[in-house]
Amino acid sequence: MSELMISDIGDLINCDNWAVVREQYNYHYHNITTPVELASNIRAGGHVWPGGYEVFFITSDGGVICHGCAIAEYSNVVDSIRRDISDGWRIVGSEYSSGCEGYGHCDHCDGEIG
Repeated sequence: MSELMISDIGDLINCDNWAVVREQYNYHYHNITTPVELASNIRAGGHVWPGGYEVFFITSDGGVICHGCAIAEYSNVVDSIRRDISDGWRIVGSEYSSGCEGYGHCDHCDGEIG
């Protein structure tokens, strides 16, 4: 079985032949239009580097969801993305807390962002 690693730019790499298995496997997308892009964002973690700023998600109705709630409610979010419905769960983008005033709390858990 091949060993895999994630490159510094987020690609999934096969260590046996250094081939790219999947581009942007672990990547923070700014615009999210598919469940694959959402999964990549979640795999990339709740903080961006450099700086360690906290990542949060923007829903189609302008709501804010923290990284933890996006994971906890993943099935609801993916269903909304696939069905293209604006029910408060369809994530359309991600942002990070650096310089984003007004995004202080998650709309789902009321946890502080940033």
